[in-house]
Amino acid sequence: MKKSTEELKQEAEIARNAAEEIEKELQVALKEAEEAKAMAKLASDQIHTSSCSDDAHARKSDSKDKIKLSVEDYKSLSRKAKDSENLAEEKVEEAMAEVEASNAREKETVKRLEESLKEMENIKSTTEDALKKAEMDDTAKQVVEGELQKWRQHTQQNEVGETSNSREESEV
Repeated sequence: MKKSTEELKQEAEIARNAAEEIEKELQVALKEAEEAKAMAKLASDQIHTSSCSDDAHARKSDSKDKIKLSVEDYKSLSRKAKDSENLAEEKVEEAMAEVEASNAREKETVKRLEESLKEMENIKSTTEDALKKAEMDDTAKQVVEGELQKWRQHTQQNEVGETSNSREESEV
């Protein structure tokens, strides 16, 4: 049997809630992607800083604002930033796929709900038509019964009249 309207509305609400949850996850994944890009930029800046000339290094080593990295450290940081960025991109793609799937489920549920509402409207219309026909049939039945009763009365009166006439003739 077809699902009731209430069940379809509940499914639509569940799909809507799931889409909202996925949207939140997508926002988190996007934030992680931005953080990964920031880490990659920081690593790039640090490489640029470490690639300066030895004289510049000597001057910068006195400065507490700069960080000196070895090539291995730079490669490690770069790899971690790239891995984080890839992971964030994967999470974004997964979240987008979930959002699309959720939206598709919601659209399907709404479509089924609309079909159910149309079907209910058709059933209501058919029921109303059947009730009107039943009322018309009942009215017609009452008219026919009334006519039948009149005919019976008329027939009985004719029989009574004939019987009276027969008695009068037999008495004469």
